Parts: sequence; structure tokens; C-alpha cells
Amino acid sequence: MVLTATVLLQCLMSFAIFAPLVMAPAVLDTLGIPANWVGLYAPFAYGCAIIGSIFSGTLLNYVSPWRLSLACLAFAASGIFVFGFETRVAVAAGAMIMGLSYGPITAAGSSIIAHATPGNLGLSMSIRQAGVPLGASLAGFLVPPLIKAFGWPGACVLIGVAIIAAAILLAFLSPLTAREGIRERTSAPSGGFRPLRLVFSSSRLQLLAFVLVFFAALQNCFASFLSVYLVNHVGTDLVFAGFVLGLSHGLGMFTRILWGALADRLGARFVLGLLGISMAIASALMGLLEPGTSTLVLVTIVAVFGTAVTGWNGVAIAQATHLVPTRLAGPVAGEIAVFAYVGFIAGPPLFTFVAGALDIQRAFILAGGVCAAATVIFLFGERQRPT
Repeated sequence: MVLTATVLLQCLMSFAIFAPLVMAPAVLDTLGIPANWVGLYAPFAYGCAIIGSIFSGTLLNYVSPWRLSLACLAFAASGIFVFGFETRVAVAAGAMIMGLSYGPITAAGSSIIAHATPGNLGLSMSIRQAGVPLGASLAGFLVPPLIKAFGWPGACVLIGVAIIAAAILLAFLSPLTAREGIRERTSAPSGGFRPLRLVFSSSRLQLLAFVLVFFAALQNCFASFLSVYLVNHVGTDLVFAGFVLGLSHGLGMFTRILWGALADRLGARFVLGLLGISMAIASALMGLLEPGTSTLVLVTIVAVFGTAVTGWNGVAIAQATHLVPTRLAGPVAGEIAVFAYVGFIAGPPLFTFVAGALDIQRAFILAGGVCAAATVIFLFGERQRPT
């Protein structure tokens, strides 16, 4: 029941953060915003999420993780409401609110799971993280019909009301609401604000944070450039490219659970290394695709790439929580998420620069090489300190 509640909450938060991207064409048309500005949404929203993540440990000192999760969900709903006010300022403010609310969710959910299922962290964290692609998929399916029926401002109102209603239901129905009493502080009070202090206090957490920057960067590059690459370079049609992208993400939603189960049996560090090498090889192979490549080979490479590049999230959080006492699971997950967000934001612009300077094929090959090097550094630095 605890795991189900955290998955539902993660799904709803993901739905909220992805809904504006689905609305983008209608929003841009109404407000007269240039189409290329849509690329600013993710960096801006996830930049705000970084701020929320940094402060998540402080928030968990005073608010129980389940109550913090529900508060973030309500805050995200308010962001959707603001987003629908049909002005450029409101759109920016709504995106900021949703980003800030998204930041502490990783820390809060990780804290809940670390206390509830300490023996199966890899599997539990991965199942919870499966709520991210599930929420994004639901946004893709549900938001367009709402826009068609009510317009995008009306869709924002309906989505906000639905999220508020879901938060109220979760508050009343989940046993976590009654179970969580006065929250024990996650750490001793300290003088002043010290961001990312847990990560920088441990060489093993520093290595993990380092490699996650590259994993997240490659993940977002895969999602951002795959369709363009397949259509413009390999010569597939747009429908096929969209199908392959959707298939890879769909497989990733299920295989990340498999990666989590393997992490519990083989160790999270080993599985992270396996994922890093796999996505690096797949990225390099992507760069070798040519027009006329057989469909089977193409789909296989993209499927391997997709399942590897989307599978690290839950395993990485499990690894981070293994390295600290259970009471610090939430704060350390929030701090680790900061580095993932940095990679997520920085990856596509850097990839675009390399593709412009060289070409997109070499950009994929170089991205794979950089990811492989980062993975080797991570494994080499950890080699004498098993999980």
C-alpha cells in the first residue's frame, strides 16, 4: 500500500510537469510566442526543480515525507491553475511553481520507501520511478482531448481540480497519513544553509553524483534527438520514428523494474556500471546507423538504448540511500537529484553544439564515449569499496 501510494503520487507529479509540454502548440498560438521558445520550458522548470531539491532536506527536518509529498502535489496543482491564466507572465510563473514543487518529491518519496522497504530498495525505488513515464504517457493521452473540448485554459482548470481531488483522496485513504506522527529530524540542527552537504561529505556519493550528470544528459539527448535523427539522417518516416521512440520508453517503464530487482541481487553499483556501458555502446551504435539499415537492427539498437538510458533512476537512488543511515535517505536522494537535473538541462544544448560543429552521427558517438569514460571513472573509484 505504501509503494502504491508513492507510485500514484509520482505519476500525478509527472503528469503535472509534462502537461504544459503537451499543451505547448495551443499555448504558443494563443500568446503569440515563437515556436522555438518551447525548448525553454524544460530547462526553466527543471532549474526550479533543482532549487526545490536543494531545500528538500531542510523541509524534511520539519515536515513528514508523506505530508511534504501531498503539499508538493497541491502546490503543483496551483501551478497548473496559474499556467492557465493566458498571459506570458502567468505561463512563466506556473512553470516556476510546478518546477519548485517537483524538486522535493524525490527526497520525500525516497524517505518513505527507505523506511517501509529497507530490504528491497532497488526494486522499490525503481517501481516508484516508473510513475514518471507513466505520468508522461497519461499526459500525452489525456491532455489533447481536454484541450479540444475546453481549450487549454479550461484544461488547466480541470487538471488542477483533478490533482487537488487526488491529493485529498490520498490524504484520507493512505495509511501513511495516520502513521506519520511528529517527524524526527533528519539531521542535527546546523548553523546556516549548507547545500549538498551530504554529497560533498562522501567520496562515494561524489562519484555517484558525477556519473549521474552524464546519465541524465544522455537520457535527455536520446529523448530530444532520436526522432529528428531517424527522419533526417536514417530516412525513416515520422510515424515510424515516433513509434520507435514510444516503444523504447514503454519498454523502459517495465525494464527499470527489472534493473531494480537486479540491483537488489547483484548490487546497485554493478547494475549502474552495466547500464552506463550499455547506453554508451548503444549511443555509439546509433551514430553508425545509415540509410537502408534493416528495421530489425535499428529497432534493436533503439530498444537497448531506451531501456538502458531510462533505467538508472531508481537504482541510483537506491545506491545513494545505501550509503547513508535510513533517516538521511530522503535528503541524500534530493541532493543526488540535483546533479541529475543539471545533466538533464545541460545535455541537449551541448549535444546541439557538437552536432553543429561536427555532425549528429559523431555527436552520438562522442556522447557514448563520454558516458563510457564517466562510467569507468565511477567503477574505478568504487572498485575497492563494494556496496
